[in-house]
Amino acid sequence: MNLQQAELYTRIQAFSLDENDAVYPFSKRLAKENGWSVEYTKRAIEEYKKFAFLSVVAGHTVTPSEQVDQVWHLHLTYTHSYWNEFCANVLQRPLHHNPTRGGSVEHHKFQDFYVQTLASYKHFFGQIPPADIWSTPHIRFGSDTKFVRVNIQENWILPKLLIKFPKINLARLRLRSLGNISPVLVMPFSLGLIVANNEPLLAASINNPLNLNGSEFLWFYFVLAIFAFFCTRFLRWFLSTSVNNSLGESSSLDAYELAYLNVGAYRAVDAAIAKLVQDKVLKVSATSRTLHLEKAPSANSHRLEKSIAEALIEESISGTNYAPIETIRTRVISATNSIKRNLQNQGLLVSDRQAKMIQIATATPVLVLLLLGISKIIVGISRDKPVGLLIVMCIVSAIIGFSLLAKPHRTRSGDRTLNYYRSSYSKSSDIAFAFALFGSAVLIDSFADLKQAFAAPSTISSTSSGGDIGFTAGCSGDGGGSGCSAGCGAGCGAGCGGCGG
Repeated sequence: MNLQQAELYTRIQAFSLDENDAVYPFSKRLAKENGWSVEYTKRAIEEYKKFAFLSVVAGHTVTPSEQVDQVWHLHLTYTHSYWNEFCANVLQRPLHHNPTRGGSVEHHKFQDFYVQTLASYKHFFGQIPPADIWSTPHIRFGSDTKFVRVNIQENWILPKLLIKFPKINLARLRLRSLGNISPVLVMPFSLGLIVANNEPLLAASINNPLNLNGSEFLWFYFVLAIFAFFCTRFLRWFLSTSVNNSLGESSSLDAYELAYLNVGAYRAVDAAIAKLVQDKVLKVSATSRTLHLEKAPSANSHRLEKSIAEALIEESISGTNYAPIETIRTRVISATNSIKRNLQNQGLLVSDRQAKMIQIATATPVLVLLLLGISKIIVGISRDKPVGLLIVMCIVSAIIGFSLLAKPHRTRSGDRTLNYYRSSYSKSSDIAFAFALFGSAVLIDSFADLKQAFAAPSTISSTSSGGDIGFTAGCSGDGGGSGCSAGCGAGCGAGCGGCGG
């Protein structure tokens, strides 16, 4: 710094932007309009003075940082101070504010000016510009250009979450380290990693997805949908842990407990009916779909079997011991409540409270996804943009998402127990065990009439269970300031030319 430059710097440092007798001086206005602390405002003014010095001595067009530019904008509104005192007496030359005219050429031009300004700062002041005031070029011409003027009396200001997807070396990713997690969970997770690893849009931070253009948002929504569905499956699997697993896989279950564990209450009742038919206690008519009590069940019969016999006698037509099969099934369903409680106590079935918690937790990612899609649809319509494809994606997301929200039935321990019994009793001669595990497919030969009776259309429905007559269980395991001080706003924030010194 030569003598002439030193004299200029001394004049700039001696210049005060605050008027001595002002109740609301420049620095207070600057701090309020930008939400800065007193100390930070003081530092920003000092950096503005350094910028003004560089505009004269650097030998090239200089570009300010966003914070320095805000000081400059406000100073320009104090026209007497700026033009008659600062430029005329201190700089002794005019310093014009030249906003960018827009376009990629201007963008790159001012970015180069900014890089040169940072270099000149280091050259003349012998230090690197403070990072909290002089941001890096990619931030200065990226997120720093997004500032807008907001009336805080009419609007809430909340910080946004900054989403960043790290680069992942998929070649070194060992999915087998996920242990026994179901492939159903691993596949969407892997796909999500692949997309995030190769899509530049997601590798960068996303400040407001609603401001993405059409194709960018659709791609973002697609990736987010994969993530949401993965979260849904994972939460369902993770929260299906046994609350009480004192017995777990080692528990000894009878045929009707297995039937309830497999599908639900109606499977247990149907297994008991099949057992009574095998023991010739009941006779079934396929044409009329009725049951006939041939004899009383033995004294050591299961309580569910006895309940069926008792219900048949009570519901029999004209004392003939005949009754429609659907009537008996509906009447006896309450007799399975003790089986349900026993399985829940063993940690094999999801309790009602646990099921509600799982459904609420797994519904959250789907609802967030749909709310985002609906919000973008509203924004698109307000901007006269086509939203047809996004509407279709939202509908598909809703169908797929809510199909994953069926009421859970078994815990993970219940899944393992059921798989154990299926492998151990695959060729069981006991019709109750076979029916409990594999359904009406085991009803052959002498049980053909019973299979036909079960297969007939039924009006009975259940949300938690179903037999083999068109019920879908949906319960199998998951595998687990003021005035004009705002200046140019964001439009000129991209870069401002100096006086060309």
